[in-house]
Amino acid sequence: MPRGLHDAFGETVERIMRQPKGLSDQAMNVFKWVFLAERPLVMEELRHALAVKQGDTDLDRDNIASEKSLLNSCHGLIIIDEGTSTVRLVHLSLQEYLLTQCDTLFPQGHCEIARTCLTYLNFSSLPRRHQRSQAVDFDFEKSRAEESEFYEQSAKFCFVYYAACQWGHHARKQTDDSVITLAMHLLHPDADLRCCSWILFRSMQHCDWRKDTRFSGLHIAAYFGVDRIVRSLAEISKVNAMDSWDYTPLFYAAMKGHETVVRLLVARDDVDANLSEHFGTTPLLLAAREGHYAVVRLLLKRDDIDPNSTDYRGLTPLHWAVINGYYEVVRRILERDDVDMNSRDEHGMTPLSLAAQNGHETVVRLLLEREDVEVNSREDRGGVTPLSWAACNGHEAAVRLLLERDDIDVNCRESQGGVTPLSWAACNGHEAVVRHLLERHDIDRNPMDDRGRMTPLSWATRYGHVGVVQQLLERNNIESNAKDDLGMTLLAKAARYGREEVVRLLLEQDDADVSSKDNSGRTVLSVAATYGHTEVVQLLLERGDSDVNSRDNCGRTPLSRAACRGHRAVVRLILKRDDVESDTVDTDGYTPLSLATACRQGPMLQLFREWGGFDACDIDTSFRSFHQTLLLPNRMPRLMMLVEDFDATTVDIVGRKAQSSDFMEHLSWGGGSWRAGRGTIRWSNVVR
Repeated sequence: MPRGLHDAFGETVERIMRQPKGLSDQAMNVFKWVFLAERPLVMEELRHALAVKQGDTDLDRDNIASEKSLLNSCHGLIIIDEGTSTVRLVHLSLQEYLLTQCDTLFPQGHCEIARTCLTYLNFSSLPRRHQRSQAVDFDFEKSRAEESEFYEQSAKFCFVYYAACQWGHHARKQTDDSVITLAMHLLHPDADLRCCSWILFRSMQHCDWRKDTRFSGLHIAAYFGVDRIVRSLAEISKVNAMDSWDYTPLFYAAMKGHETVVRLLVARDDVDANLSEHFGTTPLLLAAREGHYAVVRLLLKRDDIDPNSTDYRGLTPLHWAVINGYYEVVRRILERDDVDMNSRDEHGMTPLSLAAQNGHETVVRLLLEREDVEVNSREDRGGVTPLSWAACNGHEAAVRLLLERDDIDVNCRESQGGVTPLSWAACNGHEAVVRHLLERHDIDRNPMDDRGRMTPLSWATRYGHVGVVQQLLERNNIESNAKDDLGMTLLAKAARYGREEVVRLLLEQDDADVSSKDNSGRTVLSVAATYGHTEVVQLLLERGDSDVNSRDNCGRTPLSRAACRGHRAVVRLILKRDDVESDTVDTDGYTPLSLATACRQGPMLQLFREWGGFDACDIDTSFRSFHQTLLLPNRMPRLMMLVEDFDATTVDIVGRKAQSSDFMEHLSWGGGSWRAGRGTIRWSNVVR
């Protein structure tokens, strides 16, 4: 902070403190609450907090200062945020100033705030929530009425929510005998906690508001980690008591990482450290999941602790520590001789599989140092190994560590699909991982999956990973023209998915075969035209060896395929070729134009007309003239507006005219009308 700004704040604070004692004390209390509060306070909460005096047994509303009085006494350094309606410091630089002066201005700040919160919570007039014993007796209407009544009453005590949820955080940071006395009065086993405990319990994510909390004073003290209060309550409370989620006080202390409280509880012989809640979670598992190393160390010192306890998903403390990458916690757990480092969760995942899956390099290295680790363990769902997980997710460091093992299976195939680590890396475009795998002399560079369809090069081609394709093509034993079970080559697959750069790369290969046909008789050009990949079609047409009139098993050419799908840009490219045959007929008797019309590709009509190869009276081999095709059910009559030379007298093979009654009866339904789009079209409006 600039020295000048620091001095300016100092002078302003001095002016505030030179006010009359009542105003100066009020202003400094406002600064204390705004600066030290665990969360921002709204003005009404702040007014209630400042009205509480030590020794009060109820709220004296005559002591509640006005908003204007509080703000004026602070000389503009405290404002109300317009966006959140909370009280805050005027500028972040003031926060920095107060940090440097905190010990001087607020030497007992947290202790005073904790005392105020506990005094407020001990008020006799606070609302009490109705007791409910079992969720099976839950009555929604009755509960809703009770909730409404509680909220209506608690609205008169707006500070109760902050006091119930935050007093312990202030007390943990700073406390004295008066705070301990107030806390013991509030949390005593015989005290009525139904307001304080319910508000705190409701603020937790795992609460069930339909149940009674069964949240004791010892639970609350352990949750906040106030060791002096826990020590006193542990002598007069049930240390293994469970709340409505079967959490004991040790659960909360372990979950929140309160080392001193955990040490105090595990030192007691009557504390059961292996108790589990209804999902199977134990205190050790919670501490490992949250990464509280000190707590894990304390719990593992207990001779009776079970380091292999599992939750409902089969996850052990080691699993959770590995998942979240807590190296120190993993190391400490592995120091136990009775830890099963190859334990499996409900899906058969071992700690090594989870570490490789999440890419925790240091944890993978730590696990691989163990001689009893199973490096090729397979999970139950698909038989995926740690190497496959690391390769799939692109964790280069984990892959490198696993490949250093002599017993690693680099060609392990999944039990479902037969995909290898190299295939996974190629599929997801992880170039560095592919490079490491290809450096292995025993790697299978061209493995086929169980369907006989996809190789690593096929996967990379399909998803357009040019760098991976380049690496694989540089290997001499890669078969770039191999066909899958559908008869498609790599070039055809690249054309199928419109991977222009991959197509360009494959076309540069000396053995590139653009005339190869798949099982449907389609060439590479036909495949690209079918799916409308204009750039790929352009690349193929620029080669002199692409047959623009090639026919597939249905007798359809690339032009027919593109026209049928409505790919105008592709049709335009093909029609520019001098050697294109626009009137070819497929096995169903359709020309490219009639096929486009039958498929309701109206814009194609204008395109063919502009090209100049359009004859509305051409009759295809299925005995339908072009205009009769227009009149087929579900064809749009407005397409006829494009045809200026429409001849309604043209007859089909049996002599029926387009406007004749027998032809219309043959094509129509519903009394000579058919529906298209939003309205009903009468034949008299179509054929003129």
